[in-house]
Amino acid sequence: LCPGYCNSFPTMTDVSPTVLAASYAGLVAVNVVYGRGLFGVRTNADVSAAYPTDVTPSGATFAIWGPIFLLEGAGTAVLASGGDASRMALVAGPWVTTWLGECLWQAVFGVLPVPQGGATAGRKLASLAPAALFVGAAHVKMLGGALALVGGAPAYGLVGAAVVDFPTGLNAGWLAAASGIAFTLVAQQVPPLQPLATPEAGAVLVG
Repeated sequence: LCPGYCNSFPTMTDVSPTVLAASYAGLVAVNVVYGRGLFGVRTNADVSAAYPTDVTPSGATFAIWGPIFLLEGAGTAVLASGGDASRMALVAGPWVTTWLGECLWQAVFGVLPVPQGGATAGRKLASLAPAALFVGAAHVKMLGGALALVGGAPAYGLVGAAVVDFPTGLNAGWLAAASGIAFTLVAQQVPPLQPLATPEAGAVLVG
């Protein structure tokens, strides 16, 4: 199912170098805002602390996103400059749509009630459900890019492997874990799904 679905993404004709570069700049801007709590928004760390799960990694673990985004920035520079047209055709669409999903996740996750004790399950689900949808969609998009690279990326020395192939696979892997955590948070609020929020079930969800 996934190879056919995940590879149905925009090609180079759909994503211009300008759009790729602008999308990356938007990704960085959104992460700076929510990482530092600018403009009065809650930081990801604050919201995550208020909504723990048995499978959420320790706070320091999330630092992995810094290197991922830095590598994708280098990859964006290579691709947008025309340095690897073949990879541009394969991953520009998945990258842009993944980044959009990640930004939308930030937006809805950031407005969760904190502390959660005073909010109804319905109010929490109003943010948690779309957050899970956005991060899950982002995972599918980035996985599609990774699969496309496996099936069609030409050799481009260590540069292409280091700043395009590697961060694509790394981002897809961490988004898989994030999707499992997001689903666990939804399951905590839905009584029939609460057995899926146990540590054992959560370990399966995050892979």
